[in-house]
Amino acid sequence: MTSGYKIVFVGLNVATALEQLCKQKITLKDVKRQAKRCEITVSLQQAPLVVDFLQKKCYNIECTNYVGVCKILHLKQHLALVVAFALLVPLLWASSCFCLGVEVSGDFSKDRVLSALQNCNVFVGANISNVDWNAVQNSVANQLDAMYAIVKPRGSVLYVNVVQRQISDPVVDLTKRRDIVAPCNGVVQSLLCQQGTPQVKVGDAVKQGDVLVLGVRTFNDGTTEDVFALGNVQLAVSQSAFQEFCGTQTVFVPTGNSATCVNVVLFGKTYGKQPNYTNYQQQISVVHLFPLNLQLQYVTYHQTTQVTREVQLADVLPTLQNQALQEATKLATFPVQRVEYQQLPNGVVATVFGVVEVW
Repeated sequence: MTSGYKIVFVGLNVATALEQLCKQKITLKDVKRQAKRCEITVSLQQAPLVVDFLQKKCYNIECTNYVGVCKILHLKQHLALVVAFALLVPLLWASSCFCLGVEVSGDFSKDRVLSALQNCNVFVGANISNVDWNAVQNSVANQLDAMYAIVKPRGSVLYVNVVQRQISDPVVDLTKRRDIVAPCNGVVQSLLCQQGTPQVKVGDAVKQGDVLVLGVRTFNDGTTEDVFALGNVQLAVSQSAFQEFCGTQTVFVPTGNSATCVNVVLFGKTYGKQPNYTNYQQQISVVHLFPLNLQLQYVTYHQTTQVTREVQLADVLPTLQNQALQEATKLATFPVQRVEYQQLPNGVVATVFGVVEVW
């Protein structure tokens, strides 16, 4: 049986066309001529050349087809695609029946939400095809004492949003006496008294616990009455932190050694190896494989070594300022509005400024 690619074409001067094909060292098999119609069989490798030649010579190609062994191989190729597609469909359906990832948003930490889901038998790797999602949402909200919880499966990934309850302000009994007291040290920036007796004025320095507005009303005849002090006092406050300069700086510099590894993230766990570097810097690129919620991490590790060197204060001034600012911000109990730095021979002082409103 002849094997190859059969071409049927129609046109004038068929003999001339066949002669020119032979001159191009095209092997022609099973040549069948009938007036202006000709049928030839060529190898798969030469078929594109023959088709291109006939089209350029304005021959009308009626049909093409695989014959012999080539036809069987062509059918096998298409059959493989059909089988692959047939296997992919149930695989995608099966993957949607299992939880392969959880994305958490809202007011609660991911660990707390995952723990609540675990109590509902919902976790990465669990079969979620028959889960009552309304019951899961109610259970998660009750466990976390939340206002509501939304759990939506999309494919093999769960998207969870949990919102905490709104805490209402406590009921204020305006019939009882209350003083407005300074919650911290500061300088009075503004004072508005609606009810009570002011004890300070703008520009006064106050300490934590000082009474700003006394819960007492004084009448014209000199008599007094206890009241619930109402008003607003703004205190200018500040917080300082010192970062010492030791004369040296420890840095990590590359050694020139590097290694690249591929990690697989599956069911929330990372599988892979990394080089035996004590200190290193890494560059990561991630490829997401949907819908299976798999991740491939391509990680390049650059080995570093620790070096201590002598430096001048000016060399590390931005670093010391940033460290002092972080410490001052950590100690501050108010929103920071302004920052000032003071450079000393032995370090840097960062002072943050803000305003505290007292009602």
